[in-house]
Amino acid sequence: MNGFMCYIPTRFFFGAGCLEKLGEQKLPGKRALLVTSNGITPDEFEKMAVNAKETMGGLFLNDPAPLSVEDCVKIYQKSYK
Repeated sequence: MNGFMCYIPTRFFFGAGCLEKLGEQKLPGKRALLVTSNGITPDEFEKMAVNAKETMGGLFLNDPAPLSVEDCVKIYQKSYK
């Protein structure tokens, strides 16, 4: 692999009510990437975990702590409100 340097100043706002606070922020550039979700339900957790493993499997291989589909589902369950 060739060496490289990467500088990506990034600020994340996550969770309920974040959109209301976004307008108060001073943005460093002229553009912003806004990502939203229409929400998921607990019955979709396994489907999402399988999809993540199938589409981003290489990222899972580089993780120092191996994650199974069941592990991913548990993460979704713990973070769901």
